[in-house]
Formats: sequence, structure tokens, C-alpha cells
Amino acid sequence: MNRRVLTTVMGVAAMLILGACHNERATITGVYGSGVITGEVVMSEGISAAGVEVSVRGTGMITRLAADGQFMFAGVPEGTALDFQRAADGIQATLQLEQASGHVVVELSANAAKKSGRRRAAGKTPALRQFEGIVVTASATELVIDDSKGQQQTFVLNATTDIRKGDKPVLAADVRPGWRVHVKASIADDGAQTAVRVIVQNTNDDEDEDDGENGPKVGQYEGLVVNASATELVINDSKGQQQTFVVNAETDIRKGNTPVLAADIQPGWRVHVKATSGNDGTKTAVRVTVQNTKAK
Repeated sequence: MNRRVLTTVMGVAAMLILGACHNERATITGVYGSGVITGEVVMSEGISAAGVEVSVRGTGMITRLAADGQFMFAGVPEGTALDFQRAADGIQATLQLEQASGHVVVELSANAAKKSGRRRAAGKTPALRQFEGIVVTASATELVIDDSKGQQQTFVLNATTDIRKGDKPVLAADVRPGWRVHVKASIADDGAQTAVRVIVQNTNDDEDEDDGENGPKVGQYEGLVVNASATELVINDSKGQQQTFVVNAETDIRKGNTPVLAADIQPGWRVHVKATSGNDGTKTAVRVTVQNTKAK
């Protein structure tokens, strides 16, 4: 066997054994050259690199990235390139390799890949935050809401954003002003917010939907507590109107997964109320979800 080929094969085998001992990502190997490329992908939009496919052009070597964005190829020929793609959000980009060995950090966007000096800190993932509020504007690429603190928040929407109402998917372009939504978003280093998940909590036509063909009407309300007791809850809702609800032994009151006593609810708390309305207009709270206990 040619000495150079034997040396390459032995080196690759040693790397595979070492990687297995340290529980590292498997090395993708080929017999197209003698180079070993290691690298990591950092998304320019601050979103996860998970699912991006990286391939060495002209070799058939390909790997799908995990959230850490790291990859390794052995047997890389000189003068080749790395191709990147992800069908979910249309990523299609190429990086020409200057050499077939070494470590490369790739800053990747939808249609461009470039070498970068910016490396991901060990174990670092994009910061995630939770928001809730009323939709101001929405399009296929952007969502703007007035959040629960009265501040306007803007989010990037892309092909990986999961938008739902209950178990039903919702198209970004179908989201309407006035809808109440809960947003989970990743925050990039430059402050850009990309929506990972949008949960539609209440649409304009939900207010008085029937719970059944002949059942009581069900409404959804959100606002700040004015006063509360073991039998009654009064709030100022998101429309500036005062709403009064009957509270009884069947009312489910929670903060997260923790039950809360009706008498322990304090003025100034922000709550979401699901209530049935009787023929006389009396509203009975079926569920009260405590969203924020910081008095305004």
C-alpha cells in the first residue's frame, strides 16, 4: 500500500477511536484526499444551526448539524468547497476552502457563507425569552406586538417558526392585529429577536364562542386584578373595561402548574380568565391563569 495512503488511513482510524472515547461527533471520512477539516457553523440571524446539511463538494461526504453547529470531515481533497443547505428555511450557500486541513468557523445566512473569527462560546446557545401581548402588525416575515409591559416588540418570522392555535398550525400571513399571542424568541447578540414559537391565545372572534351547540357562551379575558375574594374576581381587561366573574369551587386557578387559592389573588396581578356567560349576563370563571404577580 502506498505510504501516504497508509498514513492517512491510520490517522483517520486514530481520530475515530479518539472521538469515540470522548463521545465526540463521528468523523465523516472519504478517500478523496488527505486533509482533515473541523469546523462550526454560527448562524448570522442568531437561530439554531440544527438541521443544516454540510457536504464536501465532489466527494459525497455529507453530515447534518446538531444545535452546536460542529462538523468534521477526513479525506478532504485540495481545492474543494463546503456546501450548506437547509430546506426548511431555504438556506443554500457555499464556502470555498483555502486549504484542505485545519479548523474553520463559518458564519452562515440564507444565501451566503463566509469565514468568521466569531466562535460560539462552549455550551452557549442563543438566549431565549418569552413574550405575551396583542398583535400590532403581522406578515410572512415579521410580527410586531404590544407586550404585557406596554412595550412594542418586533420579531423575525421564518420557515422554522412554529405558529399554532391549540393543535392547529397557523400561517404567519393569517395572523391578525388584535390577536393575543404568546411568543418564544431567540435573541441574537445584536438584539434581533427571531420567533421560535408563536401560540395564538385569543382571536377577535373568540370572545363569545359557543362551548357547545346549545351550551353556555365561553369568553377569554385578560387584564389586571382590581379585587378578588373566595367568591368573586374583578379585573380591568385589555380593552379597559371592568369585568366581574363569579368564582366557585369548580374554578381552576393556577400559576404555571401550581394551584392558587382565590382568596390569595392580589390586586395588580395580571391574569387570563376563561369564563362562561349565563343568559342573565353573569360570568363564571372556569379557569384563571396567573401570568404575572408584580403589581403595576
